[in-house]
Amino acid sequence: MRSPVAVTTLLALSLLGSRMDAQKLVKYVDIAAFGESYSFDEGLSLRRISQVTAPLGVDFRIGSFGDLALSTSYVYTRLSPAEPDGTDEELKGLTDTDVRLSVNMLPGRLMLLVGGVIPTGIETVDPRDLTILGAITSDIIGMTTNEMGTGGKVALGVVGAFPVGNFALGLGVTADNSFAYQPVSDTTARLKPGNQLRIRAGFEGPLARRTYLRFAGLVAVRGKDEVDGSAVNTVGNRFTGYLSLNQAIGSTSLIFYGFDVYRADPQLETTAVGSAYLPPGNLLAAGLRWDVPVATAWYLTPRAEFRNSHLAPLDNPDAPLELAGRSLRAGADIGRQFGRIFSLALQGDGITGFVVQEDAKIGFSGFRVALHGQFVF
Repeated sequence: MRSPVAVTTLLALSLLGSRMDAQKLVKYVDIAAFGESYSFDEGLSLRRISQVTAPLGVDFRIGSFGDLALSTSYVYTRLSPAEPDGTDEELKGLTDTDVRLSVNMLPGRLMLLVGGVIPTGIETVDPRDLTILGAITSDIIGMTTNEMGTGGKVALGVVGAFPVGNFALGLGVTADNSFAYQPVSDTTARLKPGNQLRIRAGFEGPLARRTYLRFAGLVAVRGKDEVDGSAVNTVGNRFTGYLSLNQAIGSTSLIFYGFDVYRADPQLETTAVGSAYLPPGNLLAAGLRWDVPVATAWYLTPRAEFRNSHLAPLDNPDAPLELAGRSLRAGADIGRQFGRIFSLALQGDGITGFVVQEDAKIGFSGFRVALHGQFVF
């Protein structure tokens, strides 16, 4: 864990802040605590997995130049095996620290992005922890934290927004270079994830007086992963689409959305496990959210999301995709604004569904609760 790097960055910013007004330097601060637990029916090697995540994010103003955002989390994960006499497994520590510098090239129109990931997380794990780290990567459940640490990376990109009649068009291109690291402690092999190019496009605007449409697409092209300098897998390309429709109803706002993530090729994915083979797959999700003002400073937001996942067979990546699992998560948020700078929200939801293991549907259920606070200066 290399947390001194992040500490040095925060110290430098605090020294900068000693010469400036704090409210002019800090744009916002996000703090939160998430707790979640999921239990599984017989048929898997685990009976329950639980996780507590405490994220922290800070966004700094750099005058008219731009913004600097930093975010990281502390995570505790516990897995209970299916065997009655088995021993629970635990993993805890910081995640990597995300850094993003946004530079205003043309204010409101064009922005340069410089950033990356500082490897403050657990990048090298004991082989005994692989069961935990593999379990938290399930996109059917969608746990709050599904990655603990990598070797870090640097990224560079450009994003722009342009008016098109009553609509707005957004375009962006980013490229990143990942660094090699040792994912598992029982081997000296070093994994270097493939470099990645992402192309984004978005389109949004009013369809009617009280109806608003948003659409976004992402194409991610990744090079070959390398182990000790030798390429080990084919290119993994990913395509993502997102669509939302916002309908105002009185003083409330009803939002319908959906997204689709398609992985075209098999690949060695950079996950919390370090490297895990993922066959071609598709994740489709649809959901709704209803923002309801309750009083002057209060709001209530019921929400629900359905997920459906398909994967190609591990032994035949060219075969048609097969059902991997489904889930339905539903809950609500209730929040309050305290004055002009602080808001607090309590979130809670439950989930039910199944995963497919060797052609058998294995049910699971669970819950998530969270407390989220934000200071806006």
